[in-house]
Amino acid sequence: METTQLLVAIVTGGVLGMMGQGIRFIIGMGKEDPNKPVMAGKLSQGLVIGFIAGALAMLIKAPKAEEMTIANRELWFTIVAAGYAGADFIEGIFNTLKNKLNASQTPPAVVPLEKDGAVKK
Repeated sequence: METTQLLVAIVTGGVLGMMGQGIRFIIGMGKEDPNKPVMAGKLSQGLVIGFIAGALAMLIKAPKAEEMTIANRELWFTIVAAGYAGADFIEGIFNTLKNKLNASQTPPAVVPLEKDGAVKK
């Protein structure tokens, strides 16, 4: 695959992944309280994650340029589904890493001591 074809595959996969993430966001909004404001930061974060998931799925699923035709609907739906479901996977990984980093930065608990150095009961 040439460089141009590779870039087209990455961008196409990313846009399809964003579509999948957009569908996920719309479905999620239907489950939320209608009075709750839409979080633009969460939406944009989700779209970026959907782009990444779609681009990765496209690189894995369509390694040949011949497979990226408009008639290949199975490929397109697979990439949209990867953006929908892959976002949960990627967000889960990031949240796990973030929690581990936050846990390692938590200061140790302070144990009160007596004047002679013994632990208070």
